[in-house]
Amino acid sequence: MAEPVHGESSWDKQGRWGQRDFTAAVADHLDGKALHHNRWETGRVVVQSLLGAQQSIYENTKIDFPLNFNDAQWHALRARLLAEQKAREAKA
Repeated sequence: MAEPVHGESSWDKQGRWGQRDFTAAVADHLDGKALHHNRWETGRVVVQSLLGAQQSIYENTKIDFPLNFNDAQWHALRARLLAEQKAREAKA
């Protein structure tokens, strides 16, 4: 699993102005003025695209949406890719 990256955020650097900006953004969202970029409607499309790419690799063909890529297929793909990687490393 990848290790998370930690560091200063803009909140840390902006101090009270960062809090003001954050509060204003939340208020705008709650009032229906602006949609947050990191929301279900946009995130879902990204996840579906990535899973679609994985299913396409698993089936070695183009796939159609909606997806039907299940956990067992994902685990089989992961095992296959790890075995291929190990074989390439053994040749090197």
